[in-house]
Amino acid sequence: MSNKSNRSNPGCAITALVLAILGFCLLKRAGGEFRNISKSLGNGPGAAEAQQAAPAIAPAEAARYRKEVEEVLADYSKDLKLASDKFERGLSEGSAAFTAVRNNIPKAVKPYKGFKKNCTLVKAVVTDKIKKTDRTGELVRNDFMGPVFTPALSAAGQIYGANATYRNDLEAARQRAAQRLVIAARHLPGLPSTLPVEDALARRADAVSAGCTRALGAAASAATGVGIAVGFEALFISQTVRAIVNLCVRTSAKAAGKAAASTVAPAADGPLPIGDIIAVGGFAWTAWDVHHMTKKMPKEMQKGLTEAVDKIEADTLAEVRGNARKVLDVYRAEEAAMRHAAYAALETGK
Repeated sequence: MSNKSNRSNPGCAITALVLAILGFCLLKRAGGEFRNISKSLGNGPGAAEAQQAAPAIAPAEAARYRKEVEEVLADYSKDLKLASDKFERGLSEGSAAFTAVRNNIPKAVKPYKGFKKNCTLVKAVVTDKIKKTDRTGELVRNDFMGPVFTPALSAAGQIYGANATYRNDLEAARQRAAQRLVIAARHLPGLPSTLPVEDALARRADAVSAGCTRALGAAASAATGVGIAVGFEALFISQTVRAIVNLCVRTSAKAAGKAAASTVAPAADGPLPIGDIIAVGGFAWTAWDVHHMTKKMPKEMQKGLTEAVDKIEADTLAEVRGNARKVLDVYRAEEAAMRHAAYAALETGK
């Protein structure tokens, strides 16, 4: 009965055969997957290939990259030179503005050829001596602020402006070079990532700013236009007043005693008539002295004003040029820092 059952169910044999084949295939496939897993885990013959890093940078590509880096840095050096040339042109324009101020001084002092104007000036000097006021300085401000001092301050502003433009130009040159170096790194085949290069170059902005601050010092970094203007005004007024007082002292007559001193009040209260004397502190000015001053005062005032303008220009140029040299040194040193950051890419690609 058993033989009959087997002969009557041939499908059972076929089913068993199919299951056997399927089992063999599944076992083979599982073995293949196991070998692949072993390779990925480093336990098979494919471990070395799986663990291999990104392709190394080819020597030819590395050489091309180095050449491009050096071209970028050579252009950076040229840009620094162009910025320096532009800076010098800006200083020349500022100096030309100072020359225009000096050329306007003779016209500004012309009113001091008049007798009445010099009487007012002498009385201001006397009042300052007696009452410790600053009427002479006020006269100087009123008469020369518009035609001389304000244009001189504007000329100084041009020079300071050239300095600010110079620093902006230097920073723009650095940024252009850094951007070109990043692009060169991105085009370097075999480089796993440009982020290290980009980060290194990005950090250089803060490093350069800190370097400039250290080079210039806290005082220069904290300097403001208002503070500079106040300093220049004080210099301008003091130089001019000194010239006026010196002339007044040289042209005065020695006081002749109480008779001369008794005429101080009428002279100080109104116009100085012929014969009156202004006497104070051991000095006296007669009408003749004042008349004599009308011949010399314009020249003395022109000399004092010119010296003040000259000093303002010289001090401005000296300060700006000194600061510019320090800042330029920082940006020149940045060339080596950018080269180091760019060449680091070749190390990451090994």
